[in-house]
Amino acid sequence: MYNPNITGYSVDEGPFLISLEQAKMLYGRLPSSYNLLPPVKPSDGVVDERAPNKVLNLDLGFILKTWLAADKRRNLKPFVIDFFSSWHRDYQREFGITVTPLHNLNDHNDVGNVIRANKRTLEQLSSLDINSALLDHGVMKKEILHSIAPDRIVAKAVDAIARKIANGSRSPHLDALLSQLKARQVLDRFPFINSDLFPLKQYADEIANALGEIARFVDLPGCDALRFATGQGVEFAYAPRDLSYLQLGRVFGDCTSDKKHLQGNCQTENIYWTVFSWIMDSNYQILVASIDGKPAIKCHILPLFVDVLQTGRERYPCLFVDAIETTAPFRMEEKGAAEQLNPIFAEAFDSLIKEVQSIADRMGIPFVYSERFSNTAWVREELEKLPEIYLDTKRIVKIDELEDVFSCASAFCSAHGYTPPDAVFMEIQARNTYLISETIIGSNKSFGVLRGDPANGLPAKYAFGV
Repeated sequence: MYNPNITGYSVDEGPFLISLEQAKMLYGRLPSSYNLLPPVKPSDGVVDERAPNKVLNLDLGFILKTWLAADKRRNLKPFVIDFFSSWHRDYQREFGITVTPLHNLNDHNDVGNVIRANKRTLEQLSSLDINSALLDHGVMKKEILHSIAPDRIVAKAVDAIARKIANGSRSPHLDALLSQLKARQVLDRFPFINSDLFPLKQYADEIANALGEIARFVDLPGCDALRFATGQGVEFAYAPRDLSYLQLGRVFGDCTSDKKHLQGNCQTENIYWTVFSWIMDSNYQILVASIDGKPAIKCHILPLFVDVLQTGRERYPCLFVDAIETTAPFRMEEKGAAEQLNPIFAEAFDSLIKEVQSIADRMGIPFVYSERFSNTAWVREELEKLPEIYLDTKRIVKIDELEDVFSCASAFCSAHGYTPPDAVFMEIQARNTYLISETIIGSNKSFGVLRGDPANGLPAKYAFGV
């Protein structure tokens, strides 16, 4: 039976480790109590009682899903970053590391520099008198123009100009206006000239993507220095903390799918419940690698701390890769799949490892370790090639455990009129001794070393008990 220890935090108990089954029994809720499932189900024409299956984080999950689904523009990122920024913990002062590289791949100062360098162009786009421009270029008649709702005018104008050009009415002025209007569409979705609406520190990546999209239509000097999606080759982005975050497991067919039948391997325990604590944790990040604009690999990363008492090695920070999963088109299950990889898959995997190492560099963390389990055979084979380090899972520490996540979730619920949860739970694979059993001896577990010295782990006589 799959029954690992998971991390919990409750009002009464504070932080604690508890087995999955015990946590379900003591803290789980039934989906039927939230009207997510009926208490009975039809089976071959006969109505049967549904087998009780308690779920963790159900109260928090129901709240987050309800709030995010109410408006698809909603994003938890600014709230979570703001909360953690005001949390009492100072990682730089206490541990010599910074966690801001887990917020954005772009440096907000670089994004700010591009905005300042192009402020005039962006302000001209923002203040463009669309009605006058359309009348001057004969795109629409005045009576038609005035019949269109203001929030629809840009989209209607783009369509109208595109039709004119398609019908042979092309001119440099019309082409320029079309480019301006397409850039204005992007700016209207993200009016980042006003930093009060979209603070740079929180939205650096989103603003960089918007600038990159605008640069397709108008010249924005300096924009090439930023990281933004182009839909070509291997590219990286952090998973947005919006409604799509809750559906990532479905996209990748892994054990965090919100629909168990959409898992690539339905025999694997479904842990969708842990997604709701991940999304509220500013220090837990999901890095997504795309190939030609399509998601291919996701990589879960978080800072953890380890010590090795047997050698007197004091606690030190590591960036842990807690999971690497692929979407179905990139999944190859036959033995030796790693040797038959399409070159673009291999490039994506190698680039992913370098990206994680780069993030660790910016965080000031010299050690990067990886969980060896994956939903994909060739990824497991690649991870097996890494140097090996054994660590005692009981000595792997998440700073503050889940007190910060619990407090963030409680603050969010209170701010939006919901009842805060009594407890939250998270599965951290680095502590899980139920995966790839041949690499686990008691509480000691093998990890792949992406960067660092295996000598920083348990010596063989302690790891194997010999």
